[in-house]
Amino acid sequence: MRIAFIWPHTNTHYQTLPLSIGLLYSAIKNEGHDVRLFNLPVEGWRADSPQFHDAIENFQPDLVAVSAWAISFKSAVAAVSATRKLVPNATYIVGGNYPTLSPDQAWEAGCFDYILMGECERTFPEFVRLLRARDQAGISALPGIYFRQPDGSVVRNRNVFHDDLDNSGRVDWEFIGLERAIDRGYMRTVLGPRRKAPMFATRGCEYACNFCTAPLMNGQALRHYSVDYLTTEIRMLYETYGVRMIYLMDDNATQDRDFFKSLCRGIIDLGLPDFTLELYRGVRLENLDAEMVALMKRAGFNALTIAPESGSERVRKLMRKDMETDDIRRATKMIRDAGLSVQAYFIIGYPGETADERQETYRFIEDLDFDVFSLHKYMALPGTAAFRKLVKLRKISKDHTDESHLIGEGLPNYNGDLPADIDREIFQTYARFYLRRPWKIAQLLHMASAGGLWRSLSGTARAALLAATGRGNAGSYLPSIREPM
Repeated sequence: MRIAFIWPHTNTHYQTLPLSIGLLYSAIKNEGHDVRLFNLPVEGWRADSPQFHDAIENFQPDLVAVSAWAISFKSAVAAVSATRKLVPNATYIVGGNYPTLSPDQAWEAGCFDYILMGECERTFPEFVRLLRARDQAGISALPGIYFRQPDGSVVRNRNVFHDDLDNSGRVDWEFIGLERAIDRGYMRTVLGPRRKAPMFATRGCEYACNFCTAPLMNGQALRHYSVDYLTTEIRMLYETYGVRMIYLMDDNATQDRDFFKSLCRGIIDLGLPDFTLELYRGVRLENLDAEMVALMKRAGFNALTIAPESGSERVRKLMRKDMETDDIRRATKMIRDAGLSVQAYFIIGYPGETADERQETYRFIEDLDFDVFSLHKYMALPGTAAFRKLVKLRKISKDHTDESHLIGEGLPNYNGDLPADIDREIFQTYARFYLRRPWKIAQLLHMASAGGLWRSLSGTARAALLAATGRGNAGSYLPSIREPM
């Protein structure tokens, strides 16, 4: 079969790599198929780009598989709709975060034949085999499959989570174009290593924050790869691709303390010079102890990210973010005592947050004097408890998606404030913090992607200017460093 993977255009090439597609390709690469990746962000293509149309038409795939988050779903639909016009007889499937959490809404786009929900490393190769054999009964029995029969009945099978992650395969870095992505500036920072790669050490999250999709997508039971699997992959990336920084993309890598400490020891034993790591999405504070942060320092971590999300304890309770202010202070001190910098993430405009509580967050940042911080406007992520509540209150529709994660153009505010007013507050908070602490700008330049930082700061300044002149009321900004993968 000729199989086309599409990675849709929404986020720029310096933010994302299709790790999921790299795993799926590994699962079928030895089955005799002709498989190609159409990575629109890396190529600089969009759904209406003539180069994309020519490439698809020349390939003439039998199967087209696209992966989508909420923010890239409309781009995915546009790419598949364009492909259908060129190759009408192919089979079209979609997977990823958004179709997994909102399959009914994804199906209503009207351009997919099947949805594969959840983790698909084992499902996808079986689907391909059954499709080639034209075994519709077998497809109907697959875990995680969703489609509608001609009579309108829905086949929707439960996802299955596997514990043995080592047997899920390895990312094929050549297929997903790691070298090309690095050349084009993948996660490039103004300072710091230029050659970087993302990895997952774990899947799952035992927590249930109301704004987060992690436990919905990968389950609440934490599962992890073996230390040997991970260290082997790290050494290969270091030696083969010259990677000098690994971003661990886990939502909760330190949840299993013994495992994570063993991983740190394994990385230390590799003895790789000029090598650093970062926990991209941060850690839960209750999982940290002095031994762990000391091991992280030895393993190559220079900074550690925490995610209080708000300076207000009441808002954290609304979020179900179970962190006390005293715990945040203790963890911050522990991290600094280990010789690590501290980065903190915050959500601004969470539903129910007041203007005074936003000010609590700004004061909290000043008080704890973080080395780097990120203020993210709230995004309503489909499937989450906060999203469902907004739908129930009729503030958004079931098919609502926010399309820009980096600078957040058009992100609404659900608390009655004008989005532009919040843009101005955020701009003032950044400006005030770094004008008072110019020496911390170097740390920001080490951690923030160069393209993302420029777009964020320029977008924020532009929105703040429009707000100040009374010409901007439509939200515009989501800064910095926590772009999705």
